[in-house]
Amino acid sequence: MKRYRWLFVGLWCVLASIGQGQADAQDGVRAAFSAERGTLLVGEPVELVLSVAVNEGVQAALPTIPSDWPPFQVLWAGEVSQESDGGGVIYRQRFHVTLWQTGDFATPETWVQYRLPGVNEPFSVRVQPAYFTVSSVLNEDDLLPRPYTPPLSRLFVPTWAIAAAAALVGLGGTLGVRNYLRLRAQGEKRDQTPISAGETALLELRRLAGEGLQPEQTVIHSGTCLRQFVEMEFGVPASEMTTQELVAALERGSLLPSGGLQALQGLLERIDLVKFAGLRCERPTALQIVRAASDWVVSVSEKRQRDLE
Repeated sequence: MKRYRWLFVGLWCVLASIGQGQADAQDGVRAAFSAERGTLLVGEPVELVLSVAVNEGVQAALPTIPSDWPPFQVLWAGEVSQESDGGGVIYRQRFHVTLWQTGDFATPETWVQYRLPGVNEPFSVRVQPAYFTVSSVLNEDDLLPRPYTPPLSRLFVPTWAIAAAAALVGLGGTLGVRNYLRLRAQGEKRDQTPISAGETALLELRRLAGEGLQPEQTVIHSGTCLRQFVEMEFGVPASEMTTQELVAALERGSLLPSGGLQALQGLLERIDLVKFAGLRCERPTALQIVRAASDWVVSVSEKRQRDLE
């Protein structure tokens, strides 16, 4: 008897879901989430698009998605756009979201309300979810122990070598002081023009590209150069802010055009993945980020110079 009862309940659920799908199709309302990719790393941003297609005359209200949207964190939400599509309308809203856990995830259950022509009662349709897989960078099958690095032998330097090096340093210092005093007596003056914030940042970025640092350290130092440039150029305490706080402060002050602001946000988010999420990268990728940071500094410096002229 129990078997037939559960069979009846299951059949009723299937018929109800089919009826709901047919009702939505008859009403001409279709809603779904879509993403540019479904496989992510921990903390890696991904673009999520909410699309709602309705027939002509149907009014739809897109839901408000909060920044804390478990298990997702919404980094950015765009404006709702709409376009005509064969006698109907398609509403779209773009989001930048991220996941901070490993595993398989789907977007939370979301509903869109709509009204049919000539009907005051609102209806709801469930948004088809998007699915994601966040894999771990750790290899669970790797059980090989990692021993400590063996100690290195100490370098022995003879006393006479230390004395000779000290004498050379002292001689070089004496000659340097004499040369400085001679040049000063002759009245030679060096150019005291202060170096700009953009020139300082470009010099540091070029130095990073030429040093033999690890790729991850190169990327992290390039982010420090960008924040110091923004701090010197716009008077914003960028070194003490998160990427989101910095972008919001620049946007509130209208200190950068939208294109420059989005480019800075994209750069800092890529750097944050390396700095905080432990994302590994190769040297060509690190040099590409350094070049992108240099191009951004040049673009902003030139625009600021044109505005001053």
